Amino acid sequence: MSPRLTVLFSTIDDRIKQLLQKELPIIPEVRYLVVWQRTKPTDSLEHLVEYSTKKQPMDVIRLEGKGISRSRNAAIKALQTEFAIFSDDDVEYTEEQLKMVIQAFDEQSFADILLFQMSDYEGHLMKNYPSFPYDYRNAPKRTFVSSCEIAFRKTAAIPFFDERFGLGSDYLTVGEEEVFIHEAASKGLNIKYIPKVVCRTNPSTTSKRLKDDDKFWRSKGAVNYMLHGKCLSVMKAAKYAFVSPYSRTIHRFCEMLKGINYVANTNNKK
Repeated sequence: MSPRLTVLFSTIDDRIKQLLQKELPIIPEVRYLVVWQRTKPTDSLEHLVEYSTKKQPMDVIRLEGKGISRSRNAAIKALQTEFAIFSDDDVEYTEEQLKMVIQAFDEQSFADILLFQMSDYEGHLMKNYPSFPYDYRNAPKRTFVSSCEIAFRKTAAIPFFDERFGLGSDYLTVGEEEVFIHEAASKGLNIKYIPKVVCRTNPSTTSKRLKDDDKFWRSKGAVNYMLHGKCLSVMKAAKYAFVSPYSRTIHRFCEMLKGINYVANTNNKK
C-alpha cells in the first residue's frame, strides 16, 4: 500500500533529537517528513538522523537558518502524498488518529483543508473547541487555528506561509497560521472543521509563552492588518490596549501599530 498521508514535522538544531527518539506509529498509509533547520554545527547528530531514517518511513530535509514559516513552506514544496498535516517536534500521534485524518478526507471529498482538535499529553483539550463540525466561512467567533490542527489535500491550491510571521522571523513572532488560513479561504478553498482530536502536544503553547513579548503584540497588530485592513486593524489595536482589561497599556498599542505598519510596508518573503 502506498503512503497517502505525510506528517510534516518542523524542528531546529538539537531539538531534532527528541523528535527522532519518539515512537512514531509505523503504518503503510503514513510517511514522515522532517524539515530540520540548522543555525549551528550539528555534525554530532548526523549519525542519529541516518539511523532513524532507516528504521522508519521518514525523510529529513536540511534547511539552513531559522523561521517556522520557512520550514512549513519547504515541507509544502517537498510533499508527495495525497494528504499532509503540519506538526512540531513535541507533537505525538496514535495510529488511530493518523488513520482518522485519511478517513476524514475520504469522507469530505470536496474539502481542501481540514481542521482538527489538539489535546495535551493528559488528554485534555487545548482549547474550548466547538463540539460540532462547521464550514470555515461560518466559523464561530473567537475561533483561532493552530498549525498542528491543519491538514490539507495536495491537489488544492494551498498558499505558502507568509514568512514575515512566526517564530524565528525578523520582527514578528506568531500568527502565521491565522494568515495562512485566511489566505486559503480568500482563494476559495473549501475548509472544514472536524471535532476530533488529531494529536497530543505540549500545553505551554507559543502564544502563552510570548504574551509579554513586544513581538507578540506587533504580531497581533500585523495579523489584524492582514485579515481586516489598516483602518479596522488600528481600531482593534485601540480596543486591545485601552478597553480590554488584561492589556491596558499604551506600550502595547504602540507595538501593535508597529506591526500594522511593518506588514503594510513590506512584502512577503517566501
